[in-house]
Amino acid sequence: MLEIAKAEKVDLAVMMDVSAACGSQVIYSGNRFAENKVYQIGTGVSAAQLIRNGIKVISQRDYASLEILYSKIDPNHTINTTAKDHHEIDWYKEYFKVK
Repeated sequence: MLEIAKAEKVDLAVMMDVSAACGSQVIYSGNRFAENKVYQIGTGVSAAQLIRNGIKVISQRDYASLEILYSKIDPNHTINTTAKDHHEIDWYKEYFKVK
């Protein structure tokens, strides 16, 4: 993945958060197939490799950031100012006990 990202001159990757490979903010702690899943703050192995090599990584759940990106692609897009990034949602704050 890193070779392809470099070859294609990727600046930003939008990846599936919570994945042990692609997570940009949250990953599984243990078995992702467990009935009671456990999560931890952190990056997956692929996301971490991209970040270490200067490629920015965001989550598909970073709605506020995606709104900004979309407005850059489509100048007619009106940014939803109520959108939140993953680390700003209630589940994240409650699960990880952060403010």
